[in-house]
Amino acid sequence: MTSRVFKKLSPIWLAVTLLTLVFVIACGSSAPAEQAAAEKEGVKKVEPTAPVGAQILVTAVPAVEPTAGTMAGTINYGGFITFMDYNAPTQKAIWEWSGSQLKNTSPVFNSLLEFNPETEDPMDIRGDLAASWEQPDATTYIFHLRKNAKWHDGMPVTADDIIFSLDGAVCEDCNGLDNLQGASRTGSIYIDNYFEAGNARAIDQYTVEVKTEMPAPAFIPTLALDVIKMLPKHTVLGERKAQTIKSPQDFNGSGPFIHTSYTKDVKNEYVKNPDYFKEGYPRIDGMRHVILIDSGSQIAAFQTEQVMLPNWIVHQIGVFDAKKLAIELEGKVDFNWAGPILGHGVGFNTTKAPFDDVRVRRAVQLAMDRAEFVEVLSGGVHWLGAPVPPDTLFGRTTAELLELPGYRYVDGAGNKVSTTLEGVQGLTKDPQDILDAKALMMEAGLANGIDVVLSARNAVGYPDEAAIFAEQLKKIGINATIKVYESAAGYATYDTGDFQFLVQGHTLELGDPDVSFGQFRGSTMTRWGAGGAAGASFEHPGGFEELYKKQSQELDLDKRKAIVRQMEDILLTEDAQYIRFFWGARAFPVNRKVQGFVLHPSHYMLTKWEHLWCDPNNMCN
Repeated sequence: MTSRVFKKLSPIWLAVTLLTLVFVIACGSSAPAEQAAAEKEGVKKVEPTAPVGAQILVTAVPAVEPTAGTMAGTINYGGFITFMDYNAPTQKAIWEWSGSQLKNTSPVFNSLLEFNPETEDPMDIRGDLAASWEQPDATTYIFHLRKNAKWHDGMPVTADDIIFSLDGAVCEDCNGLDNLQGASRTGSIYIDNYFEAGNARAIDQYTVEVKTEMPAPAFIPTLALDVIKMLPKHTVLGERKAQTIKSPQDFNGSGPFIHTSYTKDVKNEYVKNPDYFKEGYPRIDGMRHVILIDSGSQIAAFQTEQVMLPNWIVHQIGVFDAKKLAIELEGKVDFNWAGPILGHGVGFNTTKAPFDDVRVRRAVQLAMDRAEFVEVLSGGVHWLGAPVPPDTLFGRTTAELLELPGYRYVDGAGNKVSTTLEGVQGLTKDPQDILDAKALMMEAGLANGIDVVLSARNAVGYPDEAAIFAEQLKKIGINATIKVYESAAGYATYDTGDFQFLVQGHTLELGDPDVSFGQFRGSTMTRWGAGGAAGASFEHPGGFEELYKKQSQELDLDKRKAIVRQMEDILLTEDAQYIRFFWGARAFPVNRKVQGFVLHPSHYMLTKWEHLWCDPNNMCN
């Protein structure tokens, strides 16, 4: 028996990187568009090929009403779906950029807009709580709300709720929210890149005007991600219930499902919202999100059909196991592939020796063998780690990376590798990288080496990555003892700053430089790097922050690419608090009993699950 063809759809990084900005005039005509480019390429396949398609243009225009129609035939209503959850919910605030809470809160809440989960078009954006929207000028958006949308307590969703939620998403101490939930966000890209508290106003009860700080091609796509949730003002402020995953009994969402129970470290359970404002949704009666921590349990659960699909793109089933399972479970479970969907790497606590010394951080950058990570962890499926995913519109080509210190390789005969790593016999790090790294260690007074502790959460392969990395560091005298934490305990430890350096990853939320560089500014990682989540953020040198702001609003493609290259140069040659091992692909297994699933390139687009249904001839569990 042969394996079914692996299905890998275009990730946002490869499908779309910039949007065409269209100004929609109130009378329906449009002004000349400021056109930005977009890219559509085929995904790097498991059997490596990289076909390149034509560029596509996307317009941020009003969405159509969702319907209960489907591309796949007759819809069945009813039944429960059991999802696999890779860890217990850990984060506090509803707007945090973390799958650790997003996967469990999204079924309960709505956003203003959403990426259409029922189409293979990766940039099909439609209304969620908004019925439609318009853009009268470069920085003004008007959203018309659904008048039948209600919170689970029966109160209507109004413009005041939207304004309250947008303000709260960008301002952790606005509206008294800091007293309820603490520090509010983690992750890579925030809507506060474009919007400040106070920039939204109610035109009437069901119409909201939003002003952005600048022309921002990524504003509408960012607003459509599941993380930008709308909350009930009367519940949060009036009843002092912050809507955090730590207190799910307080949830009062508007979403397709109602959270009914959380059994600690076991499962979250949900039932259908009988008064949901979207006719024909949700299609199932409820869901169970069962927490399975280790890869063996997750694999067994798919083999025995105890779970139907994951509730998040992150899980412990690695590339090699996924390939084997795709063959074993052919005809029962489809393995969908997407990538680069996440980046993994090492983050430094720059307040603790020896990583308070930039020379040591630079030495690690030089000594890191990214090709080993790609080969050992994926058999060549992953991509070399870099600030921007390589071989994409804004990233360097692999050939360009191979010219840079830290990325240099030689073959078995000692010849320089200059174009590709594929098929090279006897591939090893260029000895010059190791010599240069040792020289920096000597300058830092560490010629005789140093003992350190490398931290890793027991999740998504971090301990394995830590083991590979620790061996690499021995070549420059850094002797790392690995300390593995249970996932939630690891987060808690990192938040306090009680670590020297750590292995950590993040998903790629949206295909825009704002996202890939977001991990290096104002994120949880940069706060950890400055000594803990409650403190300031580590700041990169060379005017990095100003360059970030400049590229974020640059609509000329070539000019934006030039700024992005400057920023990448800073991280690769001057200093980086976070250094990526690799950009990774992930398998998303879906049992064929579940119907209506369409793979989307970012899982920040696909976590409400209102669109799924069960095969009437082969019901879900």
